[in-house]
Amino acid sequence: MLPLVMTVAAVAVLLVFLLKFVLGKSPGPNPFDRDHRRPAGPHVADTRARDSVLKQGLTAAKLQESGPFDVVVIGSGIGGLATAALLSRAGKKVLVLEQHDQAGGCCHTFYEKGYEFDTGIHYIGEMRHNTLMRFLLQQLTAGQLQWTEMDPAFDIVMLGDPESPEGTERIPIVSGRQEFTENLVKYFPGERQAIEKYVSLVADHRRSIPGGITAKVLPPLAGRLLKLFGLVDSFTPYFKTVSTQLKCEGFGGSPLS
Repeated sequence: MLPLVMTVAAVAVLLVFLLKFVLGKSPGPNPFDRDHRRPAGPHVADTRARDSVLKQGLTAAKLQESGPFDVVVIGSGIGGLATAALLSRAGKKVLVLEQHDQAGGCCHTFYEKGYEFDTGIHYIGEMRHNTLMRFLLQQLTAGQLQWTEMDPAFDIVMLGDPESPEGTERIPIVSGRQEFTENLVKYFPGERQAIEKYVSLVADHRRSIPGGITAKVLPPLAGRLLKLFGLVDSFTPYFKTVSTQLKCEGFGGSPLS
């Protein structure tokens, strides 16, 4: 009886905190109050035109002239730029600072012998259909970011030593859950059960991510109550799926969480 009472009490306290958190503050401007997409403009290939946007040096005098700012974002990677764009859409005056000579983080590109290369991001999934990620990127970029569908075999893994007589084996990585599974089974026919279990675990974790994000934005005390009464896993399986134990062979076999 006591655990049930404690659980009900914890849920009641959590609801109070949620209501206070949601209803106790006046909502600010909604950055998604309208569709920000517009017809895609021409692709800018001229490096000078691009540098005029990506490489904006600032001086103390220019900062004083442009300020004051409501928000200062340190770092211009994809997270910093996305946050700055959302805050700007919500009516905030935002300054993004970057120690490198250009903005972009892992989204940087560079030119070598007439070719443009990516430094970090090579491909992004879930852009074919109207997914949440596609919606967010369309709104953040005002529909200016265009997508090109890749070949079904979008990557290749090479196993083996290229200097050995046996050489290497090239294994294509294909898109689509079922296609991905069957392709790996073709190369590793004795591992079907393990491959299917791995793909299932990845899918379970993928579905748990929204709940994990929601748990992280709860008020700190509400989060601690969920943990105290053991309700975190009932709220979302995210933290259970990301926990990993490694067995230390040769060190007493003690697990590391």
